[in-house]
Amino acid sequence: MKEYSYQYSTSVKRIGELGPCIQEPEKLLQWLKEKIFKEENSWRETAVAVFTNNASRIIGFETISVGTQHKCNLDVKVICRTAIDILADGVIIVHNHPTGESEPSLNDINTAKEIKKALNTLQIKLVDFLIIGDKDLFSFNTEKIYDYL
Repeated sequence: MKEYSYQYSTSVKRIGELGPCIQEPEKLLQWLKEKIFKEENSWRETAVAVFTNNASRIIGFETISVGTQHKCNLDVKVICRTAIDILADGVIIVHNHPTGESEPSLNDINTAKEIKKALNTLQIKLVDFLIIGDKDLFSFNTEKIYDYL
């Protein structure tokens, strides 16, 4: 029988010192704008996974998808694998809508549901699923969308 070897590498950025404690989506948005989301890429939908410890402090983040102006694809397996590798207790998924609208699409809701289900089996919490629009931010947690997932 042939033996296979597999090498997995992740581009997760570990925070040397613990990042800020994230209790409010607006504070996370401020931190993300400083660290990740840049104006020159605002025309492309970009998704970032932010990994937290059990005290809601950021321990790392990774850009998980850069798509087109209409969508980006999120690979649930990669999100789960990275969360396990970094020993995260929680995950926050953040992405922008280049159209400027922050309302979630049906695809956003289905993706959040799929990610939440997968993370729950690993005893990792999907802390929030955020959508950044031009003028505002949509939080699945704040809007109680999780009650329906």
